[in-house]
Amino acid sequence: MVGTALKPRQKAFVTAMASSNSIQEAAKKASVTVRTGYNYLANPTIKSAIRELQRRKMFEMTSRLNYASDIALNVLLGIMNDVKNNAQIRSQAAMFIIKASQQAFEDDDLAMRIERLEQQEERKEKYLRG
Repeated sequence: MVGTALKPRQKAFVTAMASSNSIQEAAKKASVTVRTGYNYLANPTIKSAIRELQRRKMFEMTSRLNYASDIALNVLLGIMNDVKNNAQIRSQAAMFIIKASQQAFEDDDLAMRIERLEQQEERKEKYLRG
C-alpha cells in the first residue's frame, strides 16, 4: 500500500519514481514540476514510500527469477546429462552449475551473517534504551 497518509499527487509521484529512470521522468508522469519532485524527495514519508514500493517490486522480480532459475537449472542438467552432447558442452554446463551453487551458498551464508548482526544490533539498542 503506497503511503496512505500521502496526497493523490504525492502517491502518483511515489508510483512514478518506482518505475522511472529520473526525477524528471517521474515528475512528468505524476503531473508535477521537477522542483515539486525534489521537494517530495526531501519528505521522509515519501522517501520511505518509494523505498517500500521498490522493495516490493524487487521481491516480485526475485520470485520470478527464482522460478526461471529452476527452469534454467533443469535445462543445464539436461545438457550435462545428455551423453549425445559434446563432452566440452557437458562439462561447461557442469561447471556453470557448480559455480552457481557455490555463489548461492556464499550469498545465503552472507545473508545469515547480516541477519545475525542486525539481531545483535537490535538487542544492543534495546539494552541501551533500558
